[in-house]
Amino acid sequence: MCFLSQTRSFTRETLSVRHNVRKAAGAAARTLRRSRAWNWNRKDAHEGAGRALASREYYVTSAPEDPLSRGTAPIPVTSQTPSVADMALPPFFAPGRPGPPPPQPPPPAPFGCPPPPLPSPAFPPPLPQRPGPFPGASAPFLQPPLALQPRGPGEASRGGGGGGSGSGGGVFYPVPPPPLPPPPPQCRPFPGTDAGERPRPPPPGPGPPWNPHWPEAPPPSDVLGDAALQRLRDRQWLEAVFGTPRRAGCPVPPRAPAGPSLGEVRARLRGALRLVRRLRDLGQALREAEADGAAWVLLHAQAAPLRAELAERLQLLTQAAYVGEARRRLERVRRRRLRLRERARERDAEREAEAARAAEREQEIDLWRVKCVQEVEEKKREQELKAAADGVLSEVRKKQADTKRMVDILRALEKLRKLRKEAAARKGVCPPASADETFEHHLQRLRKLIKKRSELYEAEERALRVMLEGEQEEERKRELEKKQRKEKEKILLQKREIESKLFGDPDEFPLAHLLQPFRQYYLQAEHSLPALIQISTSHFTFSFLAVWGSAKVSTQESGEAI
Repeated sequence: MCFLSQTRSFTRETLSVRHNVRKAAGAAARTLRRSRAWNWNRKDAHEGAGRALASREYYVTSAPEDPLSRGTAPIPVTSQTPSVADMALPPFFAPGRPGPPPPQPPPPAPFGCPPPPLPSPAFPPPLPQRPGPFPGASAPFLQPPLALQPRGPGEASRGGGGGGSGSGGGVFYPVPPPPLPPPPPQCRPFPGTDAGERPRPPPPGPGPPWNPHWPEAPPPSDVLGDAALQRLRDRQWLEAVFGTPRRAGCPVPPRAPAGPSLGEVRARLRGALRLVRRLRDLGQALREAEADGAAWVLLHAQAAPLRAELAERLQLLTQAAYVGEARRRLERVRRRRLRLRERARERDAEREAEAARAAEREQEIDLWRVKCVQEVEEKKREQELKAAADGVLSEVRKKQADTKRMVDILRALEKLRKLRKEAAARKGVCPPASADETFEHHLQRLRKLIKKRSELYEAEERALRVMLEGEQEEERKRELEKKQRKEKEKILLQKREIESKLFGDPDEFPLAHLLQPFRQYYLQAEHSLPALIQISTSHFTFSFLAVWGSAKVSTQESGEAI
């Protein structure tokens, strides 16, 4: 809407400027006609038209008030329409020179299409082109003025000595031929009262048209206003380009009758079945009431409208098109239900597969967690055992240290008694022999006890050391086995990658049963010691063989071992 309003306002301004220019041109023409007393003669006009390249007949009025309205004397002039500025200049309108052409009635539009829209920011006018000798190469309003067109000798003499242009005899630019009409736009017919005839716009006002093929002169102001005319043209152009909208008074085009709905067919069949059941009951009653005439007539009167209604209901059901459309709809519904069921089945299968994968993942996670817990418990138990062994070993070592200290104490005690005995002997005091025996006896008993304890502690220490060394050895073995297992897995993975590159993916190309004999032959030394010995022997044997007949070759046969 904003674009249309801007276009309309710009068109109104253009029309107002054009109207003012036309009024100024008319006033200038009237002033020139009064001052120079134009003498427009039909005979001179026909003589000038015979010398022109192309001629057309235009009618110019003789009234001094309106120089551009239609008159009674036809004056043939060239097809080049002068501009408003050319009409206002005196040299171009000398006595004997044909005057400006009057406006022409609009030509019929090709294919009943509306005229193009007025120049606007959305639809700018075409770029100016250089006039040339080719037909239709330039716009009519960009052609050279009448002063630059060649004139004959007669026109030059009547022109009042127009310089050297009259004597030259056609030394100016050549007049190009009239432009070709624009190509017909591919649009819908113009909506009107008659589909075959386009309603013509009102006659153009005074002033030269911008294009003799597509005049844009607005109608008189007393017939239609500028705003209303612009709205009419905008609506016509929009309807021609974007389609004809449905107006309030236009009838709605009838739609194609839709096929029977399944609900309608179902209701019709149910009604027919209900009528068939009632007619069956009435037929049984009629057979039973054949003896009673009045009852039979009453029952027959009840059955007749039911039969007519059944025939009416079955009328559509017996038509092939109706039944075919119903079957097609039923087939579409059946296919749609099958698709929905298949999708539901696929969703259920996918859900079950996802649940199975989730359960498998949960099971793997549980196994991994149990394995991790077991490893942690084993490590914890090993650490506890190691701590206990370390504690026992420390206690044993402490006891051994105590026994050594007791041995040192006994040795020091024996030395102390010996020193005291020597000191008492120097003083003349001698202890009895029983005291020495008793002291020696106690020392021997303590030495035996300490020896037994030290032996026991040494045995415990050896046992603890063996246990700790065994645990450490087992731990080293486990680490070594884990390392070897990782290396073996890495080697197997590399081997699998190499085989997949050589023979393809085993999942896609199961060639294990074909390559199994070769694999067993080349890998038998890894699983069998006799095979390893036989292969090494054969390699050792064939490494000393040479080609028969060569230098320094023994007489040993090739199959005999060295």
